[in-house]
Amino acid sequence: MAPKSKKQPEKKSKDNPVPSELNTARKVIFSVTLVLVPVLFFVFLEAGLRIFHYGGNLDLILKKNYGGREYYQLNPDVGRRYFTGGQIAVPQLFEEVFPVHKSSNTYRIFLLGGSTAAGFPFELNARVSSLLEDRLQVLFPEKTIEVVNFGLSAVNSYTVLDFIQELVHYQPDLFLIYMGHNEFYGALGVGSTEYLGRNRTVIKTYLKLEHFKTFLLLRNGIAGLQSLFHAGPKETSGETLMAYVVRKKEIPYDSPDYKTARDNFKANLKEILEIAKRHKIPAVTSTLVCNLKDLKPFVSVFYPKINKTEKEEWSRYYHNGTVYFKQGKFGEAFRQFLTAYQMDSTYADCAFLMGKSLLFQNKNRTARYYFRRAADLDALRFRASAEFNRIISDVSHQMGVPVVKMDSVFNASSPHKITGNGLIFEHLHPNFKGYFLMAKAFAQELRKESFIAPESEWKAALPDSEIRQVSHVTPLDLKIGALRIRKLMSGWPFKSGFERGEVLINPNDPIEKIAWIYDNHRISWNQAHFEAASYYENQKKWRQAIDDYQAVIKIRPDDYFPFLKIGNIYLHRQKFDLALQYYREAQRRNTASPFVYAKLATVYLAKREGEAGYRFFQKAIEYDSKRPVLKPQEKGIIFYYMGLIDMQRGRPDNARTELNLSVQNFPGYGKAAALLEKLK
Repeated sequence: MAPKSKKQPEKKSKDNPVPSELNTARKVIFSVTLVLVPVLFFVFLEAGLRIFHYGGNLDLILKKNYGGREYYQLNPDVGRRYFTGGQIAVPQLFEEVFPVHKSSNTYRIFLLGGSTAAGFPFELNARVSSLLEDRLQVLFPEKTIEVVNFGLSAVNSYTVLDFIQELVHYQPDLFLIYMGHNEFYGALGVGSTEYLGRNRTVIKTYLKLEHFKTFLLLRNGIAGLQSLFHAGPKETSGETLMAYVVRKKEIPYDSPDYKTARDNFKANLKEILEIAKRHKIPAVTSTLVCNLKDLKPFVSVFYPKINKTEKEEWSRYYHNGTVYFKQGKFGEAFRQFLTAYQMDSTYADCAFLMGKSLLFQNKNRTARYYFRRAADLDALRFRASAEFNRIISDVSHQMGVPVVKMDSVFNASSPHKITGNGLIFEHLHPNFKGYFLMAKAFAQELRKESFIAPESEWKAALPDSEIRQVSHVTPLDLKIGALRIRKLMSGWPFKSGFERGEVLINPNDPIEKIAWIYDNHRISWNQAHFEAASYYENQKKWRQAIDDYQAVIKIRPDDYFPFLKIGNIYLHRQKFDLALQYYREAQRRNTASPFVYAKLATVYLAKREGEAGYRFFQKAIEYDSKRPVLKPQEKGIIFYYMGLIDMQRGRPDNARTELNLSVQNFPGYGKAAALLEKLK
């Protein structure tokens, strides 16, 4: 029997020199490293981009410190989240501020939307937010009313949805939402140059990713490559923002693009209101207004399935209608247009001319139907259709949110009960009268729904004339708005071609010239109002001058200069108590201005209070010695009056010293020399 062989120890193979446990560990480490390296790369890339502030700060709200107090400030550059082309100026928010620490008696309203919410073509005091704040502040003087304007031109409900997710954390008492016109051509819209696709989930994800600098780097890199290898859709030199945003010039009613925009708007609005509700912040929405009566459709399109024979027959009736219309035979014109309309009810111009024909026959109610229909059919979709107003109403009612029927308000306040040029500049932006009416309608809704206070505690509304006075909207503000509208309407789609035509100003209108200089970025808004006020002063139009200074005070209540200038007007008009009031306000804002102290002294002299005047002259000289700003002649005059007061008070030695200083600073000042001679 063969002996059993002993089991030999297993030898390590050259192919497997490492124990299996160690080999597995290495595989795990390798796999983890394989995952971590790109992750760490992007983490460090993101950190580096943030350290070097790549892409600038695109936060919606910044934190600032003014005068030792903390404020939130709207970031003007936040629009760069939504516009990537770089071919045109990106719309900006105004750098509005509101306190970080909200007081118990503050009622804070956030207004959101597009260019109408932003107040285009106006700024600051003439915007709907300011006009609403004025009205509410008058009704609730014991409270601090804040209406903060987050309206941004050329954006749509995606931007409002993006904003509101951040704004719920800034203690708003109410969201006021006016949006819907920009759903097609606003940033990320289906017809916009900033097009990203139709899928709402993709667009929302894109907006979330934009908060990462790495994604911005990727986005900007792709945009840069596209600009290198692909010509833009059109030349943008000199074109308006309105012209720039349009990628699709024709979006027929009820087409796939139309339905996408409509459905996404509805979903966005619902989500916006759900976010507000989830954070227990009330909201108010509004239906949309546009020019129905006085602006013909931009683009009319035929029904896609109309054949050549039908189109020829349609054209014959339409042509006959235009002939009768020009002849003033409006009844026959309407009948011809109606026949054409029955053959193809999608051609916007036909519906518009039907409305015009009925209007001339005083059939206003039916005319309004066809004007509304014409706007709905306009294939260049700058105006939201009536369906969007129904969506706003339906979704708001489902969510228990009040709706301002702004379209009905505007119709009711218009000739023939049809909104037109009386309240709207062009296609949809209200004129000042329109914005004033809009603010009033918002306030009435807040009252009806017992916001701010129970309806029974609201004070009786003041006359519109008194509200208008506290708005401090001046002719300059209105000229700026009118000039911007003329610029807008000098280009496409109001004129053919994308280049803007030349906008001429009246050389005999000094205020319009100032508006033009300001709008061309040559002077600041404050300086424009100061120049307007100076013009009025030279014309001895004191009330108008004060209004322009008050306009600046309303926006910059911390600025001493307009208070000083109003004080000067009242001093000139010998209204000394009013002059003193404004000089004191100037002093509170600038405690080191020699000019302010000199003016205070002058008023006290005029009021025959020499000792008080003397003390303020001393202050003027004291602060000028620390930081010289007074001219020698001005110092000479101050020393003269100080010497005169000392003489009258029996202090000849002091008087002599001061009069000598007067002569030294202002050698040609005869009054000082004559008084000094008397002291010899």
